[in-house]
Amino acid sequence: MPEPTDEAIRDLCRARTDAVDDLRRCRQRLKSFLLRHGYRYQGKANWSEPHMRYLRELVLPHPAMKAILEEYLQALMRPTSGSNALKLR
Repeated sequence: MPEPTDEAIRDLCRARTDAVDDLRRCRQRLKSFLLRHGYRYQGKANWSEPHMRYLRELVLPHPAMKAILEEYLQALMRPTSGSNALKLR
């Protein structure tokens, strides 16, 4: 039977893995949404600061599409902040 400290470290590792997986899924959903509507980032690196600026400044033809983009961007920020918090511990 593992010690409580060992089990806590394992839980922390599992939570970190979950946060990384959530971030990957959020990125995939956002990228798929944009590709479905014909938007392709022409820059060099996806998910860099210029890419994130491109996403924030993207003008979409319909308000509902803009709302969806904003929701995806907010979801993208949640896992990032959580995984950063897990790195610090």
